[in-house]
Order: sequence, then structure tokens, then C-alpha cells
Amino acid sequence: MSDYSTDLWKTLRIWAHGVANKQLDLDETDLFLLTTADLTPGSAGYLLQPLVSGVRDESRGLEALEAARKTSTSKDNKKAYEAFDKLSADERRAMVARIQVIGNAPDVDAVEKLLLERVVSAGRASRIPPRCRRPSASRSARC
Repeated sequence: MSDYSTDLWKTLRIWAHGVANKQLDLDETDLFLLTTADLTPGSAGYLLQPLVSGVRDESRGLEALEAARKTSTSKDNKKAYEAFDKLSADERRAMVARIQVIGNAPDVDAVEKLLLERVVSAGRASRIPPRCRRPSASRSARC
């Protein structure tokens, strides 16, 4: 995933709107971005991996995003760039500090299945409605 990735910038747009509109309290919120893509070494995504990765560098991650923003002419990312631009420097730093990027992640169905397995093992399965025990249940039934 590069610094110009449309998926990255769509996610940043959503988060930037939340920050700008005071819908996200960054003191209380962690922002996770899971991608099935490889993280390009030196990219913002690479630099914003969880601390345990040993490569996390929020300042350089923010610099990478700002550099991509300044040099890109992508029409697909235009709204995301505008939302990012509306944030103050302090808001950008605070938002980036809460972002954790996880590369080479399983796809959404596999993640859902893993989360469901954790929930079932953490609690009694009898408390979880049978319709919610299936992978993809949350998209097909109200759980």
C-alpha cells in the first residue's frame, strides 16, 4: 500500500471528517486500518504499524502523508485531500498518533470469523444467538 493509495485516502477522509466535526474523540479512539496489501517500506502505512513492529515513526508517517498530498494530482483522492487539508497541524498529528496500520491482513470474511471465534471463546456460546455464530452473519442478520 503506497502513500497514494485510494483506499488509504478514503479511510483518512472518513477519519478527518470525524475529527473536524468532533465526532471522534482522539483521546478515546484508536484508528485501525487493516489491508490485505503489503506495506511499502518507508510509506506512511509502514511507519504507522503498531509499536511492536519496531518501525513505528509517527512524525515520518505524517510527513509521508503530507508529501503525498502535496505531490498528488489524483482526482479520486481529491475529497480526501480536502478533508485532510481542513485539519489543523495539531489535529493531523493527533489523528496520525491514533492510527495503526496492519498489512498483509486476512480478508474481511476471515477477520470476521476470527473475531467471532474470540467472542465465542471469551463468553458462553449459549449467550450468542445461533444466527450470529456464522461468518458474515452480521451482514445478513441483526446480531
